Amino acid sequence: LKELENETSQLVNNINDIKNEKEKLMNDIVDMERQASLWEKKIQLDKETKEALDPTVGQQETKNMEKEIRRMNLRYDALKKEQERLINEMEKAIIKRSTISNRFVNAIVTSSSTIDVSKSTTNEDLTQAGIKKRIGLIKRDIRLINEDIISKDNGINNKNIIVSNISNEIDSLTNTYSESELETNNLQLNINNLL
Repeated sequence: LKELENETSQLVNNINDIKNEKEKLMNDIVDMERQASLWEKKIQLDKETKEALDPTVGQQETKNMEKEIRRMNLRYDALKKEQERLINEMEKAIIKRSTISNRFVNAIVTSSSTIDVSKSTTNEDLTQAGIKKRIGLIKRDIRLINEDIISKDNGINNKNIIVSNISNEIDSLTNTYSESELETNNLQLNINNLL
């Protein structure tokens, strides 16, 4: 019995030693895991620092933005030229309309003065049929001139709409260009700060 007690006591001591050793090993494992996690964080931080200091990082985005800005500048210049061309066409149409209007007024003045002179000088040329014919010709000329004026007005209105659309597009492109330029400047500042 005494031997069994000694043996039991020894076994209990062995179990306690094993438990202590197990607890020590568990603590060591937790400590190793914590150190591994710290090393992973350090490695990640080191990698991010290298990327931040690397001048090639972000260059592709900057190049793409510069290409986009160049493309927008070309489009802006093309729209400006188109706007100038449309303005010139509108000015020509207005001048033409003014010329037609003046010609119409002159034709009316000339025809009315011719009729008055004819009445005073000879009654032979001013038959009722001749007067009706002349009035018909004048009415036809007036109708044609009015149609031409309406056509020119419609053309001017269409050109005004086109110019307005182009102006809106130019404004939109200008805003986009400004935003892109601002973004490019911010990226450049960030890159410079990281260097």
